[in-house]
Amino acid sequence: MVDILPNSFSVHGDQELEPPAESPEIEKLGVDDMLQKYCGEFGSWQLRHFLLTCLAWALESIHTTVMIFADRQPGWRCLDGGSGRGCSPDAHSVCDLRPGSWEWIHGKGSSTVAEWGLVCDF
Repeated sequence: MVDILPNSFSVHGDQELEPPAESPEIEKLGVDDMLQKYCGEFGSWQLRHFLLTCLAWALESIHTTVMIFADRQPGWRCLDGGSGRGCSPDAHSVCDLRPGSWEWIHGKGSSTVAEWGLVCDF
């Protein structure tokens, strides 16, 4: 019968209390030493894991960047200064203007919105 007493002394049968056995010297390891000892050197599996993890984040960053630039609303201006063509520089949106009376300031290639005509709900 073995009982563990609160002071960590143990009783074996009819014997007296025995102090705990001497514990060996504790080896202190840093993070790098511990990884090298228990996980090994950087190998092909670690490289494969690193590349797959980075690939997932690279795809996420591309999707985020596309959404930022796809939603950019470029500037516009009236053609011929708005004289008689149905264009007013005071208009809040190009949706309020007649088609052909305005243009994008930096051309159709300045944004996905400008290139594909994603301006109004027509």
